[in-house]
Amino acid sequence: MTINNLSHLGEANAVVITGSNQTISGQLVFMGITASDAGTGSIKIHVYHGTSDTDPHIAGIYAQSGGSDFVWYGPNGIRCPNGIYIKVYSGTPEGSVFLKGTVV
Repeated sequence: MTINNLSHLGEANAVVITGSNQTISGQLVFMGITASDAGTGSIKIHVYHGTSDTDPHIAGIYAQSGGSDFVWYGPNGIRCPNGIYIKVYSGTPEGSVFLKGTVV
């Protein structure tokens, strides 16, 4: 098995979570995600490598009302050449996804 050091891609960039399901296209490296609930409920978000929730699940966060959660896979992250899909299962999340690479 070969493990590639992807730190040559530079600093991570932040992409705002839209609050609903979203696809982020490009040759990406998923570094992490952070979110809190903008409403009074709890949030549940899953991150997938690809364009739908049938692709490989790579991360998930959950926060109770008024709380926040995050996942960080630095410094190398998870290679996602097929893009990233964010699935919002519950709540009204505010936060960001952290990526390396070029978003198209």
